[in-house]
Amino acid sequence: MENSDLPEAQKENVAGIRSSAEDLQRIITDVLDLSKLENGSMQIETVSFDLRQVAEAALDSVANLAHAKDLEVLLDNTIGTDPSTHILGDPFRLKQCLLNLLGNAIRFTETGEIRLGWTLEPSPVGGQSLVFSVTDTGIGIPLESRQRLFQPFSQVDASIQRKWGGTGLGLSITFNLAQTMGGTAWCESIEGKGSTFYFSVIVQPDIQVKTPKIRQEVPSHVLLVAPMARPTTTKLARNLEQMNNRVTVTTPGQVSQYLEGVTAVMLDSAYSDAVPFFKRLATERPDIKVSSSRSLRDMQVAKRWHHPCSAPSWLN
Repeated sequence: MENSDLPEAQKENVAGIRSSAEDLQRIITDVLDLSKLENGSMQIETVSFDLRQVAEAALDSVANLAHAKDLEVLLDNTIGTDPSTHILGDPFRLKQCLLNLLGNAIRFTETGEIRLGWTLEPSPVGGQSLVFSVTDTGIGIPLESRQRLFQPFSQVDASIQRKWGGTGLGLSITFNLAQTMGGTAWCESIEGKGSTFYFSVIVQPDIQVKTPKIRQEVPSHVLLVAPMARPTTTKLARNLEQMNNRVTVTTPGQVSQYLEGVTAVMLDSAYSDAVPFFKRLATERPDIKVSSSRSLRDMQVAKRWHHPCSAPSWLN
């Protein structure tokens, strides 16, 4: 109905109904999850998964929300910090926790950035301690309010719900999920400057499945077309260098100066206005691989740059 030929006022009403229905569904799901956690009936899976893929999938899920507020969303961990094997744990519940923390960070941040990171270290109780952190540059939380953050339906004060919305269930679910998976959750914050939320879980290395390595044996010269001052540009360049590439960062207007000897050109996804130019470049220079920075590992960049491949979907 929302896509049908309705008057604008009715389209807005339909959009409001859809949004309300989605909010209600989230609340029902959260309440059911919290009930299962509190009575001990929540089922936690143990499957093999790629840690980076889970983190990137969570960031992809909230990217539009962040971009709508003109916020940077960064993954702090470079390729070099990836574990050598897959992890045994529950990737669905880990992603659920990450989405809760990322969603809160975006909701309470008006300017600046959101950073996601992880550490993975041996645990004294066996296995490995996986700790995720989500850092924002938002409103921060007063010290006296932090004790009740992880309680169900709790928010810092009543004005929070009126201004920013939310049910007050996400942090409680994250805390209980983390405990169910052998860890915990906590917060550090400076009022007026931002917060960092952490949660830890116990996982096991899956020694049967090695994490795919995307470092190239033969170095490539990659032209990274991106805004010079964005934190994501530096992070992406570091990732590319760790994959045994020589990286030159430039802007769309200067690309032609650097094409000689370039193996690949990567467009930062923030430069949507430059897509027409890249479509033309992909047609005129088939010897140069053209791709987007949206998902580094999923694109298997190194492999594609050394083997024939079709044009990326965003160029079609």
